[in-house]
Amino acid sequence: MGKTRDKKIKKNATLKKPVRIASSSIHKSRVKVGESVKCVRMSEKDQKSVSVVRRVILTVIVLAMMSVILAVLVAVFHNPEAIIESKIESIAADYYENYYYEKILDNVPSDKSIGELMTKYAKGGFSDVSLRQLMLFDSRRHADAEAELYKYCDPDETLVHFYPEEPFDAKGYRVEYKYACIF
Repeated sequence: MGKTRDKKIKKNATLKKPVRIASSSIHKSRVKVGESVKCVRMSEKDQKSVSVVRRVILTVIVLAMMSVILAVLVAVFHNPEAIIESKIESIAADYYENYYYEKILDNVPSDKSIGELMTKYAKGGFSDVSLRQLMLFDSRRHADAEAELYKYCDPDETLVHFYPEEPFDAKGYRVEYKYACIF
């Protein structure tokens, strides 16, 4: 076998020994199982066409794999739920720190301290604030996010609940969110 590899085969040359064809390699051929056939070397034109077909198939496979990878990456990194929740959390923080806390300070009776007033609400929290209320405060400061938030979330059923925590300053609070959103 080593000798036949070293020799150059002429175009359209045949092998000296007949080759038996297995049944699995016969496909719509006139050759019968077990029949001897002569193998003929493919012409350069045929080899080039096979090479082109292989390249096309390989290109299609690579493009399909890249499409699947891109789809997975888009699904992972473009998560509307996380984006919406992040926006609502940001707006809620702005609402409490720059608006709601100031309103509370304005309503503290002169005979009580802020700590006494806030301790009363520490366990139960303040009343719920709807997404619509968050969007309307401070002359609609967050109006640019309104369309996207309302697209996914019910503005009246999406609620934020603030609980004051020590030291009862503008940053001393925790928040619970009740999302009524469709993703």
